[in-house]
Amino acid sequence: ELLIQEVLERNWVPLLLGWLQLQQRPAVQVEALWALTNIAAGTAEHTHVLIKHGAVPTLVSLLGSPNEEVLEQAMWVLGNLAGEGATARDAVLGSGALGPLVNCLSRPTCSLSMLRIGSWTLSNLCDGQPRPVVDIHAVLPVLAKLLQNSDAEVLSHTCWALSHLCDGPSSHIKAVVEADVCWRLVQLLMHRSWRVTKPALRTIGNIVCAEDDTDYTQHIIEAGAVPCLRQLIAHNNREIQKEACWTLSNIAAGTIEQIQTVLDSGAVPSLVKLASATDTDPEVKNEACWVVLNATSCGSDGQIEYLVKQGCVSVLGELLSETSMVMMALEGLERILQVGEEEAKRIMGTNPYASLLTTSRIEELEAHKSSAIAKRASRIWKQHFVSCAICSSSYSKHSADARFCDECKCHVCVKCNCEVFHLSYQEEFWKEMTDKEATEKKQAAESKKAKKKKKKAKDKNKNKTKDVKPEDDNKATKQEGAGSGSDDGGEDTPLSSPGEASPGGGTVAGGGGGGDADGVMGTADAPILVAGAPMPRPASMRNGNGSGNGNGRNGNGS
Repeated sequence: ELLIQEVLERNWVPLLLGWLQLQQRPAVQVEALWALTNIAAGTAEHTHVLIKHGAVPTLVSLLGSPNEEVLEQAMWVLGNLAGEGATARDAVLGSGALGPLVNCLSRPTCSLSMLRIGSWTLSNLCDGQPRPVVDIHAVLPVLAKLLQNSDAEVLSHTCWALSHLCDGPSSHIKAVVEADVCWRLVQLLMHRSWRVTKPALRTIGNIVCAEDDTDYTQHIIEAGAVPCLRQLIAHNNREIQKEACWTLSNIAAGTIEQIQTVLDSGAVPSLVKLASATDTDPEVKNEACWVVLNATSCGSDGQIEYLVKQGCVSVLGELLSETSMVMMALEGLERILQVGEEEAKRIMGTNPYASLLTTSRIEELEAHKSSAIAKRASRIWKQHFVSCAICSSSYSKHSADARFCDECKCHVCVKCNCEVFHLSYQEEFWKEMTDKEATEKKQAAESKKAKKKKKKAKDKNKNKTKDVKPEDDNKATKQEGAGSGSDDGGEDTPLSSPGEASPGGGTVAGGGGGGDADGVMGTADAPILVAGAPMPRPASMRNGNGSGNGNGRNGNGS
């Protein structure tokens, strides 16, 4: 760049362009062209200097040179200028370079090196945004011819030129298809060099995704592209993998017959694997998912059944978390569930596909900020799923694991019992509780009454005991007094006459008034026996002179 900058600062560009006019000295022309080639390969500023000095018309004029080396080098400079951007490209096209370039490449004696440089320059003239205004019918014949070349570099540049043209207006695509080059492009998909495969694949992809009333996809299918695309999704080049999936996704967005070609190719298992693997390149994974999305959204009932068996439901379920794909995923899942409902009616059973979904994500999407997404998620849920009103578990609407309770007016799963909420159960429960409460109340009253009765009986016995105790004490005292002749020094005390105090200090209960004041215990008819005393005599004897002291225990009481 420093050398280029020095050339520009010394203003040598006009000098170099002047040397190009020396037609009789082609060697000087070639050297001057080499210098201009290097300048054109520099920055946009360097390219602008060449255009400013009028280099383009001079270079275009050299495309008619009889000297092949001068011709090749002039093509090279023009190719560098066209590749610098839309402004420089349009300047080259505006100078009428396309016609002479096509003529050079159409010559039967054109060398391989010229074909390589010329096809590359042509590719740059067709490239860039906005797309250039190119006479498609002027360039297609030479491009079709170049496609028959066996050189990988020529094929690569030619395919890139076609891909740029097919990325333009639909009239360009129509012209390419009508030029009958699709079959050759399909052949090149299997080329040994990825540098050829990639632009050929891009061209086919652009044809397939054309937005036109004419179905150009069918031309690609009839050329045998789908089996080749199936192989390319396993290519070791990431870009080719992505392009192959992208092309298949557009075919899968077509008619049922076109979708069937994708299924028949055996590509779906590989696509599901790419879409599910965590180590798949994100861009490749994204395009693989689009194939599944389009196939499930546009496929027939039979095709949906096949896709489900291949594991596409899990792929769509994962896409519910992808912002850019959530709507398409919901559309695909809804289509699958609709097919499942038809199958359920046919077998008189439940939707076989509903159980394959993780319903929690669909429930979450009912509250999505996008009203369109929320409405679709809500519609899917209401049409195909229910929640247990007790445990909140989700089930297919016609699943045997959940039923609709007419009394509760809600769905309940088999694990839960809603009878406890029924009116009949509540009435029976209320009656049972009322009876239990009444029984407990009655038992409490009876228990209280029994305790009260027991307490009353206890108090009565206590009062009775208090009344009897003084009488017993008096009785004991009288008995004590009747037998008070106790031993004192080993001698017995003789009985005293009634009312006399005994020698031992005790009162003898005699016939006339021994005992208490009421005379209850001491009557003449009930003599008291005192242990160790002699048998008492009759009262008549005791009333006489019967008192006296004895020396022994029996005394002489005569």
